[in-house]
Amino acid sequence: MSSESANLDCPPEKSLEIGSLLDASSWNGYQKLVLLLLTSVMVLDGVDAQVLSLSLSAITTEFHTNRSAISWIYALSFIGMAIGAALGGILGDKYGRKIVLVVATFVFGALTATAAFVDSIFWLGACRAIASLGMGGAMPTVAALTAEYTGAGKRSLALGVVMAGLPLGGILVGVLAAGVLPTQGWRSLFLVAGLAPVVLSIVLLALLPDSLRFVLKKSKNTYKASRILARVTGQKISSNLHLYYQEEKKTKVSISEIATGGYLLDTVLISLGLFFAVLCTYMMYSWSPTFFIEAGYDVKYSSLTMSLFSTGGLLGAIIAGYFFSVLGSRKTLIKMVALGIMFCIGLCVLPSSQISESPTAILIALFVLGVCIPGTQSAIMVMVTQVYPSHMRSTGVGIAAAVGRVGAIASAFIGPYALSGANLTFFGTLALAMLFCILMVCTVSRQVKRVEKFSPVTLKTQEAD
Repeated sequence: MSSESANLDCPPEKSLEIGSLLDASSWNGYQKLVLLLLTSVMVLDGVDAQVLSLSLSAITTEFHTNRSAISWIYALSFIGMAIGAALGGILGDKYGRKIVLVVATFVFGALTATAAFVDSIFWLGACRAIASLGMGGAMPTVAALTAEYTGAGKRSLALGVVMAGLPLGGILVGVLAAGVLPTQGWRSLFLVAGLAPVVLSIVLLALLPDSLRFVLKKSKNTYKASRILARVTGQKISSNLHLYYQEEKKTKVSISEIATGGYLLDTVLISLGLFFAVLCTYMMYSWSPTFFIEAGYDVKYSSLTMSLFSTGGLLGAIIAGYFFSVLGSRKTLIKMVALGIMFCIGLCVLPSSQISESPTAILIALFVLGVCIPGTQSAIMVMVTQVYPSHMRSTGVGIAAAVGRVGAIASAFIGPYALSGANLTFFGTLALAMLFCILMVCTVSRQVKRVEKFSPVTLKTQEAD
């Protein structure tokens, strides 16, 4: 066994196992600061993901083109997010989650700001493609760090709060765009949306701790790790103690370990479940405004439906995180998806004439679908983050997120077909996709269990035999 492996896995005299200590930790001020920083990344990720859609009309006018002529930018963005998610996860486990997150945040911010100065559609597309790599790469490292620095009792809730950052960013950028676009133009919107993540990346570099496992792996002494652990647990940790993780036997991770280490089937099932959840979410965001306009509503009403849908998604992520702790993941997901399918079937069988005559009922239905569709997407991310052990967590989350992003690409092709039969095929397609989603996810063997009460942990060291 290498000396590096020995430092992590073979406790010598005066050693301390980290995992159980972190699991039983209370949610103190330092952990909340970490959560705030990580949630801020996801909020700005959500902001930058929407700036192109909100600016599309102004961009096509300035460059004398039409929407279909720049559809390739959307395709590149989705592909970039998928590649970025996979790379971010793998690189985070290999080179450190903090540095990967800092770079990813800086990249999507800097390239969004740079897009404000382009003079052609080609360069706008190039900037968006590279920015999308950063947006995709941020999520797996954010999820992994959130799980590591939150005690088991609050972990699912914390992950739900972090995932709620994406829809919150979508809501905030809508408000920002309403004030900036009419007076300052799309370039100012891109500049503001891009500079904020650049500033945040500097803050992350200064304040965000790296993964404890990575710190132990790379450091020859435990001084830095003991300082981080002391802040997280609120207990005094001697730098002379040997710190280790009991459950882990490897210090390196690869995709092959996921394939051969008993995680392959769960990874496939979770990834497919996330694919269907993302497919539904992007079908709603991309195609439901068109559906409601064709049903007889105006643009203002159509925009209102999306605002309520996004608000539902924000609350759905937090609700899912809370109920994971109370009910466990399987029961929570079944209830969320069942409710969503029920509302989809209701809208599916509703006569077309009544859809145009029931604006209040439609708004209520769209809010509930927001809780159940993007809420389920966030819930699956909360789940997948807790399926894998610490040393492969970013990689596992990255793979699932990458496959999920393919669902966004698929929505571009399935959406027009779903619209062809009005509400029957549109909401029928959503109901069927949600059914496939829950069948995949509930078959996963490693479910998140309801949280039992943790007793306060007194610091104990272990003597070697």
